[in-house]
Amino acid sequence: MAALRNPTVRTRYPAARETLADLGHIDAVAEAFDLASAVVRTPVFYATDISLAARPIAIDGGRELIDRGDHREAVFWNVATACRCQMILAADAPAEAARFAPAFRGLLADLGVASVADLQRRRAETVALVPAVWSVAEAIMAANPAIVDG
Repeated sequence: MAALRNPTVRTRYPAARETLADLGHIDAVAEAFDLASAVVRTPVFYATDISLAARPIAIDGGRELIDRGDHREAVFWNVATACRCQMILAADAPAEAARFAPAFRGLLADLGVASVADLQRRRAETVALVPAVWSVAEAIMAANPAIVDG
């Protein structure tokens, strides 16, 4: 919807694919990644994922997911990488963090998180879903004879 499309339940994932391709979020994340990997000094969670050695996985792997149509899978890694880059830039290159902030906020807004209230709502929805996810996980484990309690 943030991309001015009307995604129905049936069409929302193809719409997400088009949004990723049309808006070039991966390009903005790649640019932030390259800068963050060059300036990182402050220890932050997952900083090792933002390095020259990790680029083939974090950026090129994300592009590969998008190119083969796995846009839903790409979104998680794209957002996780963007968050990590923003944390590094905020700590070690604040002016650059500000430069990348609009693209980062745009990425989040495309996912329906345009404000702190949106983030809090999403958090509450996720926490409320945990019991159902746990129930499914337990059923899967119970049905798998290879899993033993030890």
